[in-house]
Amino acid sequence: MAERTLTIRKIRLAISALICLGVAAHSQEKAPQLLFRAAHCLAVKDFLPASKAKELTFGYFLDENSYEPDKEIYLVKYAAPTRPNGLVFAVVLTEHDGSQDFNIQK
Repeated sequence: MAERTLTIRKIRLAISALICLGVAAHSQEKAPQLLFRAAHCLAVKDFLPASKAKELTFGYFLDENSYEPDKEIYLVKYAAPTRPNGLVFAVVLTEHDGSQDFNIQK
């Protein structure tokens, strides 16, 4: 139960950081490769709901310190470009021999 509470707090912190810092990927800006790869992983594994939208709006927060040597990226798939709400995913990034493994946590 305590671990779940900690996870919920982390997700809330990530969402707050995204809102406060305004770290969102827009179609006018080139998305960082890490964000692109994590979103691609979510899509391939069918974690993202079907959408008829021509473009998707994502935000992210990269935590490089909490789980060293691994990294955790909190990825938000917003329901609309105005970012009123969305789905939050925690993706653990582990590097092995020059390749990256993405472990999706929802």
